[in-house]
Amino acid sequence: MSHEVSTLGAYSFAEAARYVRAPAATVRAWFLGMKTGIPTEILYQRCRGGDTVSVLADDYEISSERVQEAIRFEEDLRAGSSAAA
Repeated sequence: MSHEVSTLGAYSFAEAARYVRAPAATVRAWFLGMKTGIPTEILYQRCRGGDTVSVLADDYEISSERVQEAIRFEEDLRAGSSAAA
């Protein structure tokens, strides 16, 4: 059995969470190992409200990359939720 990345399935955090019956945030933390303590929902809502990635990164003292990952995670989560409905 090959375990090369090219032979594995690709799932969003939301999809993987459904398969393992765990919250998507937990699956994300398992995979990324990031624990900033900042709920991704807050970053997502503030971004939708008009705050830029750089403003959020400064406010929470995290990298812009982490802010972008959090926003993508929330977008994937919502896309998975709407697809399941």
